[in-house]
Amino acid sequence: MEHLQQHRTENEQIETIAAARTAYSALGTLLVGALLVQVFLAGAGIFSNPAWLRHHSWFVHLIEPIPLLLVLVAAIGRLGRFQIVAPLLMTVGIGLQYVFAHAVENVLTGLHTVNAFFVLWLAIEAVRRTGRSS
Repeated sequence: MEHLQQHRTENEQIETIAAARTAYSALGTLLVGALLVQVFLAGAGIFSNPAWLRHHSWFVHLIEPIPLLLVLVAAIGRLGRFQIVAPLLMTVGIGLQYVFAHAVENVLTGLHTVNAFFVLWLAIEAVRRTGRSS
């Protein structure tokens, strides 16, 4: 009887890990899509109508919690170091976006765009690596 209980517990752990890995891929893919929407909103604001920049400014608040959720899900899913560190770096990168956007030196504002692509690359790479480790 004890052996059956242990076997059931091991199966539940395996199922939890598998579910967390699936959730990581789904959340990561959602994040990549949301970051692409951010790029679109910025481009529309710069090249079409500055009103789009308001949407760019508020939409980021929907994105901000996703990397922190990825850290939690990565730990539950026993994913690799990169899948834990990358979302932490994304969180720092998103925070730096505010610094770069409001920089006094105009040259530093250009880092807002470069940093956005770095955050996007981290998100893409984290999802890609999750597919290999599942």
